[in-house]
Amino acid sequence: MPAEIEPGRPFPYRRELAELALAMARELQVLQGGGRHRFLDDSESRIYAAVFAAAPDCPDEVAAWALEMAQRRPWNADVLTKMAENRRKQRAEHEQRQATDENIEKRVQRKEKVPTFGPSVRPLAAVAAGPERRVERHFRERCMQSATLVPLMRVRPEAAAEILLATTIEESPEERYDRSFSLEKEYGLEFGYTCHPTMYWQSPFLSFLQVKL
Repeated sequence: MPAEIEPGRPFPYRRELAELALAMARELQVLQGGGRHRFLDDSESRIYAAVFAAAPDCPDEVAAWALEMAQRRPWNADVLTKMAENRRKQRAEHEQRQATDENIEKRVQRKEKVPTFGPSVRPLAAVAAGPERRVERHFRERCMQSATLVPLMRVRPEAAAEILLATTIEESPEERYDRSFSLEKEYGLEFGYTCHPTMYWQSPFLSFLQVKL
């Protein structure tokens, strides 16, 4: 639905639905911070799309949330408080299981003994416009879709540009040396999962340069 029925007359209930989408996204942040969320469908991606669509209704709130998700700003204080409480509960549950399940310690020890192998890597120079920490995969994929950020581009172009760069650059750029990357040159950029084939008209950068403010 359009943001306004006519100039100066908002579309009914858009603001309320925008606030609901933001509230869902904030709760999702809490779940993600606790490390225990598991969705078997595209629920996360749909929530992200709804929040970006709400940018005309809540531009500052959407921009603040998106910059947090792009790891360019500290997370919201209320979100961090809820995450800390969830972790406290998880620790209490784990300690209770340890007290009642004598085999849990053996399972942990077996996991620690499993050898891990990885490719040789060479760190690349950090990029100032990159994220400070790892960006959540579904959020990054959604931002890489050409039309998703357009509502935010129109109302808060500076924030949209910062988010676009942060979701394109790796948080710890590195060059890999293994067979799977033997034919590719690493530049410290994230893989564009939704941009196949890799054509310019699928790029969110093209949308950013074309959008009319």
